[in-house]
Amino acid sequence: MTGLDDVLHVPVRPVWSCSGCGPQVDWPCGYARAELTANLDPISRSMYAAERMVEAIADLPDEATPGDLFTRFLAWTRRAAR
Repeated sequence: MTGLDDVLHVPVRPVWSCSGCGPQVDWPCGYARAELTANLDPISRSMYAAERMVEAIADLPDEATPGDLFTRFLAWTRRAAR
Protein backbone atom coordinates (compact mmCIF):
# COMPACT_ATOMS: atom_id res chain seq x y z
CA MET A 1 0.00 0.00 0.00
CA THR A 2 1.11 3.52 -0.71
CA GLY A 3 -0.14 7.05 -0.39
CA LEU A 4 -3.23 7.58 1.72
CA ASP A 5 -3.31 3.93 2.75
CA ASP A 6 -0.14 4.46 4.80
CA VAL A 7 -1.37 7.61 6.53
CA LEU A 8 -3.37 7.73 9.73
CA HIS A 9 -6.47 9.87 9.37
CA VAL A 10 -7.05 10.84 12.99
CA PRO A 11 -8.26 14.12 14.47
CA VAL A 12 -5.78 16.86 15.28
CA ARG A 13 -7.08 18.50 18.42
CA PRO A 14 -8.15 21.08 19.35
CA VAL A 15 -8.88 22.20 15.77
CA TRP A 16 -10.32 18.85 14.62
CA SER A 17 -8.60 18.75 11.26
CA CYS A 18 -7.40 15.49 9.70
CA SER A 19 -3.82 14.44 10.41
CA GLY A 20 -3.59 12.61 7.09
CA CYS A 21 -5.30 15.10 4.78
CA GLY A 22 -3.90 18.25 6.33
CA PRO A 23 -5.13 21.27 8.26
CA GLN A 24 -7.55 22.37 5.56
CA VAL A 25 -9.66 19.18 5.85
CA ASP A 26 -12.09 18.63 8.72
CA TRP A 27 -12.07 15.32 10.55
CA PRO A 28 -13.68 12.88 9.97
CA CYS A 29 -12.50 13.07 6.37
CA GLY A 30 -13.86 10.75 3.70
CA TYR A 31 -11.05 8.28 4.26
CA ALA A 32 -11.64 8.18 8.04
CA ARG A 33 -15.37 7.68 7.45
CA ALA A 34 -14.65 4.79 5.08
CA GLU A 35 -12.29 3.18 7.59
CA LEU A 36 -14.75 3.58 10.46
CA THR A 37 -17.52 2.11 8.30
CA ALA A 38 -15.34 -0.85 7.33
CA ASN A 39 -14.13 -1.56 10.86
CA LEU A 40 -17.05 -0.80 13.18
CA ASP A 41 -20.61 -2.08 13.28
CA PRO A 42 -23.28 0.64 12.91
CA ILE A 43 -23.94 1.07 16.64
CA SER A 44 -20.26 1.16 17.60
CA ARG A 45 -19.55 3.59 14.76
CA SER A 46 -22.32 5.93 15.92
CA MET A 47 -21.19 5.75 19.54
CA TYR A 48 -17.57 6.44 18.58
CA ALA A 49 -18.62 9.40 16.42
CA ALA A 50 -20.86 10.76 19.20
CA GLU A 51 -17.99 10.58 21.69
CA ARG A 52 -15.75 12.51 19.29
CA MET A 53 -18.54 15.07 18.74
CA VAL A 54 -18.79 15.71 22.50
CA GLU A 55 -15.01 16.28 22.60
CA ALA A 56 -15.24 18.62 19.61
CA ILE A 57 -18.02 20.64 21.26
CA ALA A 58 -15.66 21.28 24.18
CA ASP A 59 -12.73 22.11 21.88
CA LEU A 60 -14.69 24.28 19.42
CA PRO A 61 -17.23 26.24 21.50
CA ASP A 62 -17.17 29.29 19.24
CA GLU A 63 -16.24 27.65 15.94
CA ALA A 64 -19.36 25.68 14.99
CA THR A 65 -22.99 25.30 15.98
CA PRO A 66 -24.25 22.06 17.52
CA GLY A 67 -26.20 21.42 14.30
CA ASP A 68 -23.04 21.80 12.21
CA LEU A 69 -21.17 19.42 14.48
CA PHE A 70 -24.02 16.90 14.36
CA THR A 71 -23.90 16.96 10.57
CA ARG A 72 -20.13 16.62 10.54
CA PHE A 73 -19.76 13.90 13.18
CA LEU A 74 -23.01 11.92 13.25
CA ALA A 75 -25.26 12.38 10.23
CA TRP A 76 -22.94 10.37 7.96
CA THR A 77 -23.01 7.38 10.33
CA ARG A 78 -26.71 6.86 9.69
CA ARG A 79 -26.22 7.03 5.91
CA ALA A 80 -23.31 4.57 6.13
CA ALA A 81 -25.51 2.05 7.96
CA ARG A 82 -27.98 1.74 5.10
